[in-house]
Amino acid sequence: MTDTVIACTCARDAERVDWLDGATWHAGSCDEFGSALGSRPWILLLDGACVTLLETRLPVRDLATARRAAPFAVEEQLAQPLDAAHVSVVARGGNDFGIAVCARAELEALRARLAATGLRPDLVTAEPMALPHREHGWSVLLRDGQAVIRTGINGGAKFPLDALPEIVPQLREQHPDTAHVTLMRTATAGALPAGLFDGLSVEQAPAPTAHEMLDALQQHAPPVLLEASASAGERVRARRWWTAAAAAVLIALVAYPVMLTLGNLALEHQQRELSAANVARFSAAFPDITRVVNPRVQAEQALTALRAGAIETPPFLDLLAAFEQIFARDLAERTAVRGIAYVNGVLEVSVQTPDMAELERVRTALDGAGLGAQMLSAESTDDGVVARLRLREAS
Repeated sequence: MTDTVIACTCARDAERVDWLDGATWHAGSCDEFGSALGSRPWILLLDGACVTLLETRLPVRDLATARRAAPFAVEEQLAQPLDAAHVSVVARGGNDFGIAVCARAELEALRARLAATGLRPDLVTAEPMALPHREHGWSVLLRDGQAVIRTGINGGAKFPLDALPEIVPQLREQHPDTAHVTLMRTATAGALPAGLFDGLSVEQAPAPTAHEMLDALQQHAPPVLLEASASAGERVRARRWWTAAAAAVLIALVAYPVMLTLGNLALEHQQRELSAANVARFSAAFPDITRVVNPRVQAEQALTALRAGAIETPPFLDLLAAFEQIFARDLAERTAVRGIAYVNGVLEVSVQTPDMAELERVRTALDGAGLGAQMLSAESTDDGVVARLRLREAS
């Protein structure tokens, strides 16, 4: 597929198609694109402004179950109701899954346009997925006054350039381990706001070619937003029809007790999966209870004991209380807390101070209070110094 063409929809004009042929971007109507494409293979990217890309962890491993559970796992992060959204799921290994969400009506309109023009893409996925992924880094493509940003294996979005001063700080807060940015521009890139990536290592690179975008899509399997082609859609519909017909014949021919047995087996399998998920959630919530007999009863007993003070407060609450005490007493006047995270017995706090001297005073105060403060990072900004500290109880 070395001559594969990369095409992209345009959120601002549904009739427009942008396509990358080799290293050159073109724009035109569907008919113009079809004439330029000929019989070559092609991939369609849905405008990044129309797709929400998410990464999530689910208490299941098989893709079929994940597809049923994913919409409810990410519902609170969506700006549209579930019944109006199309949710695509791709496995990332273990319990990790990538999710792409777009408006169902927009996909149906796209399906109709492709059918009307006879154009059959080999893949329909989200625009940011065609940029290379780098560990602890972003890939940013500037084109036509827009910025396409890939922030992770299954993360990214598209924004107007004038919105970046507000968007980039939010992205950096969501991805605190980001260290470098690969910045790519086309001839129609537009001006990037100054000082946008201060504190990060910025590498300038040429705009990716169609071949390089294809490599990026093959780096990690992208979520599929639409059936790969019109012929594939026809095959799927035909397969569904024959499957339904075969199922009807099977029901008519096979004895009722056999069907009942199969149904019972399926229910038992589902019950085992739910029980395993409940035990896993219980063990994560109450790690001190090693023998799980009845999660519901044991959880109620543990919560009752916790309310009565019969068991020790979790280390997280101890650390948080100690930090709050020293912060309120000595640090609140010149120090602001920007974020708190707790992982494996370690409390990480993000603070902002006017200068490095005040930051050192904060670290010394926390260390002196027995919190074993360890500096993870410190970055100078226009508003002062933003730092991440790791706290743990002194042994």
